[in-house]
Amino acid sequence: MNTELIISTNIQNIDTAYGGVRGTTLSSRHNMRHWQTVVDSGNFYIACAMGLHRTDMALSIYWMFHGADRGLDPPILKGHTESGELVLNRLHNKVFRRLNSMYEYLSGNASICIPNRNTFIQRKNALVKFNS
Repeated sequence: MNTELIISTNIQNIDTAYGGVRGTTLSSRHNMRHWQTVVDSGNFYIACAMGLHRTDMALSIYWMFHGADRGLDPPILKGHTESGELVLNRLHNKVFRRLNSMYEYLSGNASICIPNRNTFIQRKNALVKFNS
């Protein structure tokens, strides 16, 4: 994937994340022309309608249960900031609710390795601190 070329398209909310690219969905009529630029060769392009809230949730889930174990920084939560400031109630209502649900669901399966409760809480705090 040619990340520099994809970033140069100026797709709304475009940015790099964990070796891939995030941004607004390519299926909108404004972004259809960018499909040729985004070719998957083992990396990824992740998007939702605005490339913000659901994208932030997916990146947060990835980081919480996989990326943090690999020493990666938390994701930048573009959909949960306004004027460069983190909106905590939006973060708690959107991202943390899903993370908590995922944690509860996965903790019931002994064959899936997830962080212990204290590590999970520390990672949520790290997500806030990184984006503040």
